[in-house]
Amino acid sequence: MICPSCDGSKESFGFVDGLKDGKHYGYSGWHRCSTCQGTGEITDEHALQREEGKLLRRFRGHEKHLSQRDAGRCWGIDFVLLSKMEAGRVPIPDELWVKAGREKPLL
Repeated sequence: MICPSCDGSKESFGFVDGLKDGKHYGYSGWHRCSTCQGTGEITDEHALQREEGKLLRRFRGHEKHLSQRDAGRCWGIDFVLLSKMEAGRVPIPDELWVKAGREKPLL
């Protein structure tokens, strides 16, 4: 499947912020797409992870009215990991849906 972030171009425009040799740096420009890792495509499994992540984000924010930090505390996970799950970069374990009080969606 064509990457939905870069539309298959393998690159995306964005801001990079980091630390190198003890110094902060930041610049904007074209970079390898972080969704497809520069391949221009994602697997069907990755596409499903992204859809599940969108559903979890909608549930957390619109139904539960929780920030990622608050949801992470309630559900016993780090909010950084929750962010990765919602972005589709990490699979959402079935147990998290149980902790959140929601059935895992059937996609």
